[in-house]
Amino acid sequence: MTKCMTDIPMETSVDKAAWCKYYDKYMACYPKCYCDDALYKSTIDASKKSMEIYGCTYKCGVAAAAGLRTSAFTVFIAAVVSLVAAR
Repeated sequence: MTKCMTDIPMETSVDKAAWCKYYDKYMACYPKCYCDDALYKSTIDASKKSMEIYGCTYKCGVAAAAGLRTSAFTVFIAAVVSLVAAR
């Protein structure tokens, strides 16, 4: 999973569509088991709902990947929501 995520170039623009694409690629790196696990599901669902407000959609767990800690996921979600909300 880490390789999948590090292979995605960090989005630096303020373009909402570009951020939506970045977010979609990033979320695809999560293993499907994270997407369906009760421990992570509420956080993933909340972030999905937040991103849908801005017209972004994604599919969690599409790419093959393995292992990331919840704290890193939470930091990422907070950063993306802050950037999109700032627009």
